[in-house]
Amino acid sequence: MLAAVASLGACAGSDQLDGGSSLGSAARTAETAVPPMRTDLLRVDEVRPLIAFGFDIREQPVLDAKQFNLTTLRGPCGATVTTPFPRDSGFRVFRSTISLIVESSAEPGVPAATTFVDQLAADMHPPCPPFEEQVGNGAASTVELVGPLALPAVGEQRVGWEQKVSGPDGTTGYRYIVVVRRGGAVVLLAALTKDKVDHDALNKLVDQAATPR
Repeated sequence: MLAAVASLGACAGSDQLDGGSSLGSAARTAETAVPPMRTDLLRVDEVRPLIAFGFDIREQPVLDAKQFNLTTLRGPCGATVTTPFPRDSGFRVFRSTISLIVESSAEPGVPAATTFVDQLAADMHPPCPPFEEQVGNGAASTVELVGPLALPAVGEQRVGWEQKVSGPDGTTGYRYIVVVRRGGAVVLLAALTKDKVDHDALNKLVDQAATPR
């Protein structure tokens, strides 16, 4: 997903259902209970105040869009899932002193959007063994599921997870991936960070990306 997210590698979702809680399927809410999702991508002025993601946050110009090929995504336990996102387009990249954030959106229609989130949720079965993935350039890194993310009540369906990424040089970092669906539209957020990110700050980013302003 990223040569830097999928390849960012970018917590399996604690995916709570309204009116109860459950692991293993993406969270769903009644359509009338949530506002429509925004269709535009995040702006740098919306991301910059979230200093948990680092200072000097700015939009990164993409000189080689193939570095951010979002047509496939590794799930929380390593399954390869085909995404509905356009090849080499329809995304925005932010970089700070400690993190890289990628956002993408697509409107593939209800069946395709639902299937995408369901496949990611189905791969959420902790504990699961670490897997190898090329994160960025160079040799493969070891990716290990940390656990599910408790996400804000946005969209009709949502799933998110946190992973620990150990590079071949011994360095470690963390990857956070969240997907939100409403109707036939989906939004993906992926963040690769040097240190763990406060989950409240992550949820603010998710809310900004999925809720119209």
